[in-house]
Parts: sequence; structure tokens; C-alpha cells
Amino acid sequence: MTRKSYYKFLAVEGFCDIVEQRRLKFSNMNAWKNDLKNGDPFENYFSRCFEEKEAFDNFVKVCSDFGDDKGQILEKLGYLYILSYRTYALSLTRVSNRNCMAMWNGYAKEGVRIEFDETLIDYLEKQNKETLSMVADNVKYRAKMRTLRYVFGREMEKDFFKRAAFFEKVDAYAYEKEFRIVATKFGIADAFQMMFIPYAKEFVLEFGQLKQKYRQVFIAL
Repeated sequence: MTRKSYYKFLAVEGFCDIVEQRRLKFSNMNAWKNDLKNGDPFENYFSRCFEEKEAFDNFVKVCSDFGDDKGQILEKLGYLYILSYRTYALSLTRVSNRNCMAMWNGYAKEGVRIEFDETLIDYLEKQNKETLSMVADNVKYRAKMRTLRYVFGREMEKDFFKRAAFFEKVDAYAYEKEFRIVATKFGIADAFQMMFIPYAKEFVLEFGQLKQKYRQVFIAL
């Protein structure tokens, strides 16, 4: 059986870091959205529910219209908080053409292309299974991004939330044929805290207070 290969285009500095540190860098997903120079506003865009009052109010309305009570809304917010601020990703591609100008121009005008065997995924999962929850898949490209109503107007579905947040992009990027490895820092302590969030009386569904209260519950990285 022929094994799949995945590729990464990167600047010389990034390549040197891999060689010298013997590591692959997973980037915080929220930085992909908020980078002033190269940020993509559609990356991790559900995190805006914690950053913009209008998005937060829309989120609460969508959940309320679906029939969620306060505890169920808080549970979804808790999981969304973890996805928004404690998730990291490694971006690869299935593009194999050495002369693929779009990838060179976008990521490594004066750089390097590295080829990885598909066994890389199993290796990373084994090395980090104690601290990280990993999902690896091809990015799906859509004409329009999912709406809050489509994603959160339903029962709590963690895997669906994660895939909608991190494995879908607008089709303007379809040429990248991206493959992502997404790692979420969600351990036993986080799961334990999540169980009690819906019962915490001090939590209120007000934008001005909620973000800070979540920061107190989920210890900052």
C-alpha cells in the first residue's frame, strides 16, 4: 500500500527551528485569527463570542431559541472557551508539486518544503496523548462559513463543534488542499470543572462578566 505524504512550506527560519529544536511548532489557533499582518478573520471565528458583545448576544439567543436552559448554555460556552483559547494546530498540505507557486508565495518565498510520511500523525498522538486531545483531517472548503445558528442550535456535540470551528474554511483557500492536526489541551481537571460550570450560581449570562469568570475557572496557559 502506498503511504500518503503531507507537506509543509515554511520560511528558512522556521525550518532551522525544526532542525535545531527537533520539534514541530503547533500554533495557538486564536493567533491565526488575530495576527495583524497575516490573520484570517474566519479562523477560530467562534471565539468572537468571547470578544464581541454582539457575537455573544447572538450566541445566547441561538441557544435560547433552541431551548437550552442557562446550564446548557454555560456548558456550551465552557467548551467553546477551551476551543477558543486552548487549541493549537499544525498546518500541512497535500499539494506535492514542487513548483506550486501559490504555496511558495504564501508561505515560503525564500524557504523550504518538507515532506512528512503519514506515520507522523500516529507519532504525534502517542507523544502527546497524556496532555492533548488530537484530531487530524482534511480541511473542508465552503462557499460560506457555518452560522452560529447552524453550529450551536443543537445538542452539545463536542466533535461537531471542533470540526466546524477548525476544519472548515472559505473556498478561496481551496488551492491549499490543507490537512490539519488540531490539538486541544483538555485534561481530566478541565473535564471535572466543566461538569460543575452549569451549577455555579456566580456565573451569569452577561458579556461584561463572563469572560473573566471563565478565566478564573480554566487556569490561563
